[in-house]
Amino acid sequence: MSNFSFGSLNIEAFKRSISNFGYQRSDRYNVYFSKVSASLKRSILYAGVSELEFQTQLNDRLQSIKLPEQSLATNTIKVSGVDYEHPYQTNYEGDIEMTFLLDKTAFLRRVFNNWLNDIHLGRSGAFRYKTDYACNIIIELTNQQGTPQSGCLVFDVFPKTVSAFSTDGESTKLVEQTVTFSYKNYVNGFSRFSDPDIFGPPAI
Repeated sequence: MSNFSFGSLNIEAFKRSISNFGYQRSDRYNVYFSKVSASLKRSILYAGVSELEFQTQLNDRLQSIKLPEQSLATNTIKVSGVDYEHPYQTNYEGDIEMTFLLDKTAFLRRVFNNWLNDIHLGRSGAFRYKTDYACNIIIELTNQQGTPQSGCLVFDVFPKTVSAFSTDGESTKLVEQTVTFSYKNYVNGFSRFSDPDIFGPPAI
């Protein structure tokens, strides 16, 4: 039996681990849209910007992104008088939230508002088919040089809420905007290098 201790050997091993792998910083990430839907393409066009500019400005102004937790739902089964948990379903809890800073023209807000409004066909009361409006998103975690280290691919994403914001004549703080997205599921281990259907800055 081995004994764990914080002796010199373990400290050196810890130093080597940090040197080789480092830490993941929370401010090192990128978001890329993949399999861009006709609805999002129209929304970007109506906002008066290019797809590349939309993608670039989103990453430049993105303050945070929240990806919901993934879990296994289980049932308890009894085997030889002993209770065991047995998984039967993968659950994805909650929504995706992106928060970004608005520029003076608020074009990012306009893109997401356009996208949300384009899903609902107004006077008819009908909604577009999901294949017309849903996209995939790749969320990358990067190192300090901007090289992707890990990431996930999120399927069938579309905006469900564009948050309100308020102004304040007594404050000069920057205005933040939050957009909440619905999605189907996600898988880990993807980056923009994995998917040829991404618009935005080319893979380096």
